[in-house]
Amino acid sequence: MSQTKKGNVLLGRSNGEDGTFVFDSEGYCLGFIPKNYTDLKRDTVILSPDGIIALVILRDGTLQNPDGTPSQYTDPIQYLLDHVISRCDWVGQPVDSSGKSFADGTQQFVFQVAKLNIGQRLLPNDQGLFMLLGATLADIQSFETLIAGFLASLDLSNGRNTPQTNYDDLVANHYSKTLGTLVRLFRQHHINDIETADALDYAKNRRNFFAHSILRKYGWWEMSDVEYRLCVFEIFEIRSAINVAQDKLIGYLNNSNLMKVVSLEFDPITEEFAIRNHPN
Repeated sequence: MSQTKKGNVLLGRSNGEDGTFVFDSEGYCLGFIPKNYTDLKRDTVILSPDGIIALVILRDGTLQNPDGTPSQYTDPIQYLLDHVISRCDWVGQPVDSSGKSFADGTQQFVFQVAKLNIGQRLLPNDQGLFMLLGATLADIQSFETLIAGFLASLDLSNGRNTPQTNYDDLVANHYSKTLGTLVRLFRQHHINDIETADALDYAKNRRNFFAHSILRKYGWWEMSDVEYRLCVFEIFEIRSAINVAQDKLIGYLNNSNLMKVVSLEFDPITEEFAIRNHPN
């Protein structure tokens, strides 16, 4: 998602057409603008989230106000940002039937994320399973970002000859690579310790399995309670593999003097932060 002066835009598709979703500064959707709206050769009506006409794009690409008068704007995205106010938390199916059961065994759940009400039909065990899947995905992406940041810092400190000249560009370059490529770069240029290298390789393999195969292995959508339990245990093992690899990598960087890494952890009991040790 990219950010404009007054809001955010997200490239995507609506009803099979490529285009741009426009959000206000509070993160509420204001509308969708087709990518090739000037080439559609038809008048296009843009609706606001509450179903009211917000803007008309004429077939020649010029903009028309909802009252039929010509608009002084030439950019439909800027028009939506300046004129449309979202009054809806979420555009979609009604979400007031939480707890309702369906013939296929699913139940209607309603979740709230940043005041957005999201209705989702789930099997009874899927609520907890999907929470774990999402948390594990967050762990993996944090791990990948961490490795990309370490590589960028090492590139700068070693004066490695790269097209990028600043830290942010180097991080973006590394983050565009797969985890396998990031691990290989570390092994080739920075890591001489077999145990740390093996932990990184194992985490990479477990990440790939998680991303592509975990639900298929246990037969989701027709999993028994036993299969749910086994799947949950395997997810815990994958998260552990990621955390172990991260700890070993930080410990190795510190002990080998390649980089000084200090990380903090929060103690929910004492509500204090402390420096976390990363033994290699």
